[in-house]
This record gives sequence, structure tokens and C-alpha cells, in this order.
Amino acid sequence: QQLINERILISLAREKGVLATDAEVDAEVQDRIKINPNYLENLRGFGYGLADVREDIRVELSEFKLQTMGINITDQQVDQFYRDNVRSYTVPTRYRLRMIVVARAADKATVDAEITGGKAFAEVARARSVHWSRLDGGLLGDLSESELGDSVRDLVKGMKKGGLSPWLTSAEGQETRLFLEEITPGRVLPLDAQLRKGIRQRMMLDRGRVRNNMDQMMAEARRKAKIEWQGTPFDEDLRRVFAAGG
Repeated sequence: QQLINERILISLAREKGVLATDAEVDAEVQDRIKINPNYLENLRGFGYGLADVREDIRVELSEFKLQTMGINITDQQVDQFYRDNVRSYTVPTRYRLRMIVVARAADKATVDAEITGGKAFAEVARARSVHWSRLDGGLLGDLSESELGDSVRDLVKGMKKGGLSPWLTSAEGQETRLFLEEITPGRVLPLDAQLRKGIRQRMMLDRGRVRNNMDQMMAEARRKAKIEWQGTPFDEDLRRVFAAGG
């Protein structure tokens, strides 16, 4: 069904004069390699050759061009969208936290003594913590403010890199101590060529959904399509799907 729909989409794009060109496909391949140098290598690992990749991209680009026929977005409109939605392009400050959880208050002294004695917090967490994070040295990850719990948000924001929190007692009686390993300051993503491209595509799609009814165009193209049935086990299922407009 997907393969047939892709053939119909390519035929429709050609009919409308918006079929993705070889130059456009090649440019998109290069853009993806810039973002991820291992792009083609990773796909080869799944059995995709360059010809397969190029054909998939041709379908994607042709669908985009069908959806956005007649839509033009200027650089000034992109700039304005970026300014109006700058919060969406702001990476928040992130806090890399580790923690140690002990089941008894008496165990706190042992943990404190080992840390004071020069052992790395991660090493102590692996040996002493009863929390699942001990498997990774107590690592909780790089967390933004919104991902920090209400009970520790202000505490963590007030800590300095390399700082230790006081022991915190949970409702269950467990004792927890946090270590702030790294602070990655927040930043606003620059409006570079890649982000500009993404914003333009988003704006074009938003307007294209109003102007161009893709479902209707594809349904009409399917009705006009000439499908030759080859007596395969899938014929009857496909007939029902396409009779229903699938």
C-alpha cells in the first residue's frame, strides 16, 4: 500500500510540475550529511544503499512541494517568526546531577567520610547507594529547571558546580544527597542557515495545509490511477484499501 501510494504521489507531483529534481535530492543528502556525518553509513547498516536513500528523499521532497504549492516565505517573515517565538529556540540551563540514597540515617556518616576522604562521588554512589542510579554512579542526567522536582529546584539552582547538597529526608525515611557535577548554561539557538530552513519549512507547511488539501489530491489521484493486478496474495486486500480511498 505504501509503495503504491508513493508511486501515485510521484506521478501527482510530476503532473503538478513540482517533482523533486536530482539537484534538490542531492542538496538534501548533503544537508543531512552536514548534520550527521554518519548519515549514509548508518542507513547502510539497515540495508539502505544510496539509490534507496535518494528515492526516499525524492518522495519526501515531492510530498513537501505538493503540500506547499503556491506558498512563499520571505527572509523577513522567517526573522519575524524567530523573534516572536524565540523561547522555542532557547536551550535551558541544564544541571548534571548525581545522587546517593541510603536507607538508614546511620549510613550517612559512612558516605560522608568516604567523600571527605577523597573518593569520587560516583564511586561512593556505586558502592553505597540503594537507588537504581547506582549502576551509573548515581547519575540522574542533565536536567533542566522544569525537570527538577519542586522539592529540590531552588536548592539545585542555588548550588555551585562541584557542590554537595545537605542530606534530604524523604517521606519514606530514606536519606538522599545530591552532587552537582556540571552546569551547562542556557543559550538561544542562532538563526543559522539550518534553523532558517527549518522555520521556513514549518511556516510553509502551516500555510500549505490551508491552501492545499493533500488528502483530497491523493484521493483523486488514486481514483485516476491505473493499477495492474498481478494475482498476488495481496490483491484483494489492496483492492479493498484503495476502494475505501486508502
